[in-house]
Amino acid sequence: MAKASEAKIIANERWEKKAYDKVLVRMPKGALEQIRAAADAAGVSVNRYILEALEVRSGLKLTLNNALPWMNSETKK
Repeated sequence: MAKASEAKIIANERWEKKAYDKVLVRMPKGALEQIRAAADAAGVSVNRYILEALEVRSGLKLTLNNALPWMNSETKK
């Protein structure tokens, strides 16, 4: 069974590398907890919360409302 989970981990890592860009964001200690609380209050993940904030600021389309319904804040609430 360990091999099956290792294969799944490898497959997931390949998919993430293919499908997503990643960025490291540094912030003052304690800020992440504040962001987590705000995301929880909005009923979304921290990642979704940050992407939505970037959309508002930049005008870019960064979230996938219809492609991944479970990531849609309207259906998550």
